[in-house]
Amino acid sequence: MYSTAKGTSTDRVMTSCRIFSWGRVRVRVQHHFAKVRLGRFECRATLPAQVLTIPDTAIVPNPGPLFTFGYEGLDIEAFIARLQAMKVHSVVDVRELPLSRKKGFSKTAFHEHLQRAGIAYLHMPALGCPKSIRDRYQDDGDWQRYSRDFLAYLKTQQETLQELAKIARATTACLVCYEVDHTRCHRTYVARAAHQLGAPDVKHLTARTATPDQPLRLVA
Repeated sequence: MYSTAKGTSTDRVMTSCRIFSWGRVRVRVQHHFAKVRLGRFECRATLPAQVLTIPDTAIVPNPGPLFTFGYEGLDIEAFIARLQAMKVHSVVDVRELPLSRKKGFSKTAFHEHLQRAGIAYLHMPALGCPKSIRDRYQDDGDWQRYSRDFLAYLKTQQETLQELAKIARATTACLVCYEVDHTRCHRTYVARAAHQLGAPDVKHLTARTATPDQPLRLVA
């Protein structure tokens, strides 16, 4: 349930999408609608549109790997400096809810910092880990169960993964989430799924390293 003004609540968010083409990269415009209850009355409210777009300046003829990077332990300046050092042109935020207690990493501020650094920002909430899976992992700490559940969810997001793969072929992109350890973050599964659909090879960044992806088979 989503909190709204006093006396109201929303219990469902729906999304409709339209696809447009600009140059070599198609983008999706998502219009979010929330079912809002006010006392005994119910209506549909339009939430701000989500525009996934890549500026022409971020499109490169020979993009590098598809990077992943967790910002845990870094401030926004160090994080962006690392992206620039690796010649990242576009950040794809794969947090379901792009909010953070760390200064500069909530969606609006993060977008503004990246924009000033000349890096494009895209938020793909459909590639975030659903709250129910996150909450269960918090309770039981069972990574294998988390992995199986998230991979099952990810199979339902093929259209968005195709979109991500196309973006990664057009621009040097980096998937961003919080956890510093890529082996304990859903972004790794997202990157691998995009790679299977034609995205470049995957590398995982830390403040000092860039490690090629080495998938491990999930034990049943």
